[in-house]
Amino acid sequence: MARGIFRTKNSWADDDSVCVRYGDGTEIEIPRIQYVALINTPAFDALPWRDELSNAQPKSVES
Repeated sequence: MARGIFRTKNSWADDDSVCVRYGDGTEIEIPRIQYVALINTPAFDALPWRDELSNAQPKSVES
């Protein structure tokens, strides 16, 4: 089963895109319109933006 992981702004020919992860761990980026038509789990508007995920990652601490 495919699931959306995050959205990216204007990364697909002036449209937003979604990173989708399949059950086998494969990840691909697809245009928003394709995601909404074929997958939409979770809903497009419920996905975090890629920038939000990057900012939420804890920074590694060097010892």
